[in-house]
Amino acid sequence: MTTAFVSYCWDPEPHRTWVRELSTRMRADGVTTILDQWHAVAGDNLPQFMESAIRENDHVIVVCTPSYKRKTDDRLGGVGYEGDIMTGEAFVLKNRRKFIPVLRDGEWKQSAPSWLLGTYYIDLRGADWGSNYGLLRDTIYRRLPEPPPVHAQGFKFLRDKSVLDTTTGLVWGNCRSPDRVVLEDVRPKLETYAQATSWIWRLPTQSEIEKVKNAEVYYPRPPIMVNLKWHHPFFGDCEKEPWTSERMANVRHGDRGNSGGAFYANGFVGGWSGFADALKVEAAHVAVEAESLRRVFLLRMVREATPEDQASVLAADDSE
Repeated sequence: MTTAFVSYCWDPEPHRTWVRELSTRMRADGVTTILDQWHAVAGDNLPQFMESAIRENDHVIVVCTPSYKRKTDDRLGGVGYEGDIMTGEAFVLKNRRKFIPVLRDGEWKQSAPSWLLGTYYIDLRGADWGSNYGLLRDTIYRRLPEPPPVHAQGFKFLRDKSVLDTTTGLVWGNCRSPDRVVLEDVRPKLETYAQATSWIWRLPTQSEIEKVKNAEVYYPRPPIMVNLKWHHPFFGDCEKEPWTSERMANVRHGDRGNSGGAFYANGFVGGWSGFADALKVEAAHVAVEAESLRRVFLLRMVREATPEDQASVLAADDSE
């Protein structure tokens, strides 16, 4: 059984009546509330009552008002004595969650004891305090809402395994495929993918790739994977991004240098001789590998999202 001691100041009525109503409601919800109006009688040792009530109960409900703050901070009367006990326990035992502040009157800065000023509190001011009472009950029982599952921000998986980028309104296809596609196969694969999905796809722009690349830095398993790294036996660590129309033109017509001339890796066998000697392979072999590497990129494709895609997202989420 969960127990709670109610710490409050004997402000003029109707404050004491309200505290009793709060304690009664908590009891109706299964919380054994300890209240001086019920449990302390003439002749009792009040310091001992306050000490045991704070020490032995699961929670202490601290009812904050301007008078409560003044008496706690100035260590006046029973409220001041309770303040000593609570601050000592919170400091030594590090159990601040045991003490649940509720704001009944005034503003928080004018009503909260100094040791509680930086604490999250529950607002129970006014005649409609019952609307926030559920938060107090759920806090006591640790029944606060569970956070939603974490998904890759901005990305939603669709039923056909394509990915909707909610930040740009683009749907990405052929996601996470590690295959490096040669220039000659790009257009045929686009057409095949279009026939299989009944959508018209295009190659992404470099700007679209960069937006996804920047977002995927934070995900251990990128949803679209616009950047692939691997180790080549000749050239070491390599990195490739998806095909774009610009890349297709560049590869087809030769990589352009600052001089404006075209470069084909297999057309400069002599330039690979020193590199090939270090690898102890033929320069022609290195040149062929370099040209093969120059002519491959990842294949990702995009299309504009439609209302049907949102329905597909919901279906995918439901299926998970």
